[in-house]
Amino acid sequence: MAFLSIVISLLIDRFFLESDSYRQHHWFKDYAGWVARRTFAENTYSRNLGLLLILAPLLLIVAWLQTKFDSGLLGLAFNSGMLLLCLGPMDLDRQVNAFLDADDKQQVEQGHSLAGEIIHGPVPEDETQLSRVLAESIFIQACSRIFGVLFWFLLLGPMGAVLFRLTQQLLKQTDDVGAIQHLLNILNWIPARLSALAYGIGGSFDDALHGWRQHYTLINQYPGDSSAPILAGAGMGALKLNESDDGELPSPAIAAESALNLVWRASLIWVGLLGFAYLINWIS
Repeated sequence: MAFLSIVISLLIDRFFLESDSYRQHHWFKDYAGWVARRTFAENTYSRNLGLLLILAPLLLIVAWLQTKFDSGLLGLAFNSGMLLLCLGPMDLDRQVNAFLDADDKQQVEQGHSLAGEIIHGPVPEDETQLSRVLAESIFIQACSRIFGVLFWFLLLGPMGAVLFRLTQQLLKQTDDVGAIQHLLNILNWIPARLSALAYGIGGSFDDALHGWRQHYTLINQYPGDSSAPILAGAGMGALKLNESDDGELPSPAIAAESALNLVWRASLIWVGLLGFAYLINWIS
């Protein structure tokens, strides 16, 4: 059922949904704030117990629903629906293609704004640096929005997908991210490495491994996030987008399009391997 739920959710997300508003999870910000005001106030997010108080009730509800909808069409609909809600929250393909469209129409300000939405930070003025940061961000965001969710869904069902997504949401809601970032680093440890491996299979495997081994050079660029340097290094290596001898990179549009294409190849690799495992299990 897990494999079918993943296929259904990815197909619906890719071809039938044109808005991401349904999974912005504004309710969770209000809920987390309500819990914080009644527990440790401003220190809630920095305490392990505070995170437990925020996440545990929601996870228990989802776990209970899993036991009620664990088979049949209702189970498939529940699993697919929960997974669909946990992907994203923004559609990476739609964002990158909007950036490419703005670049093609030479809409500089619009393209600058769209690049900032993908990067989640300041947009470099230097074109070479923008190419690098944009491509790296796409590799990192793909794990946060897609691969990490799929991994925890496979491991724990909808409860795992909800755990991963809500932890990501908490990280965006406060500047006091110590405990949250630590939990997210744990949740991301395996998905990030599987994603990096998929990038290598989908591109240049040797260069991806080299970029992976050299990830420590990017640690200062992503403080606190132990997985981002690995994803960025492996992805850039897989596409051979590392700087050449003259220090040049492709244009931001070419770099972004190449990175997105690699993400889709990695997604197909994930789904293909899952389908193969599902088939073997069905045959046996």
